[in-house]
Amino acid sequence: MTTPKTTLLKKDPEAMSFWELINYSETLPRTIALLDDDSKEAAKADLAAIANQCSLKWDELYITLKNKDNFIEQLKFDKAQIDAALKSHVNDRDDLKTMIRQIRRSRPPQSECDLFSGKHFQFKVKAITPGQNYSLKILATKDFSEFSPEDQEKFFYKEEKIETKEIVLTSISGKEVKRTPESKTTTQFILNEDAVISAHTDGSLPHGIKVIQNYRITTKRICGELDVETSKYTKQFLRESDTTS
Repeated sequence: MTTPKTTLLKKDPEAMSFWELINYSETLPRTIALLDDDSKEAAKADLAAIANQCSLKWDELYITLKNKDNFIEQLKFDKAQIDAALKSHVNDRDDLKTMIRQIRRSRPPQSECDLFSGKHFQFKVKAITPGQNYSLKILATKDFSEFSPEDQEKFFYKEEKIETKEIVLTSISGKEVKRTPESKTTTQFILNEDAVISAHTDGSLPHGIKVIQNYRITTKRICGELDVETSKYTKQFLRESDTTS
């Protein structure tokens, strides 16, 4: 759009920022009555041009806001999909590692370190020795309330977590007005590891408590060209790595 030569504006409305257009649209009407006839006509033409540009800017603002809303909703959806996919893959990985450990537990040990080999890759499954973290995994397979009072006392601890805090109300100057203490207690029952291991050793472990030998799993590429499709991160993931969990 071409701005008339007889204009009171120092800048073409098309080159103005949104704030400049808003400012002119509010100030020009108040000055028109003070102008001579020629200037009034120029001011009215300027005001019409500014009003047109304001309309375009409001439309652009609406479109921008809607686009941002749409992007945000799409990203929320994408994040939910990614989170769900990540959780699924983590569960699948853990299930596969659990399967390997179960295979190892189901057969007599062949050596200190059992090997399971494919054409290209090898799994080393080795029992974690006593004294190392997670050497034995202990778990209860039924609820605490289902154990006899004797077994509850012998094989469990009651763990209480007490969280305390104070809510302090003060004036603006810092003078204390009110102090309210609050506390929250959560209780859970955890296995007495020493008692469980001792009973496991002498064969007196009650039904509902399991002691499972844990294993470290390492993987290694052994030879050959791959005849399966792999990702671009193959080298990173095929390094021999400790995947204990």
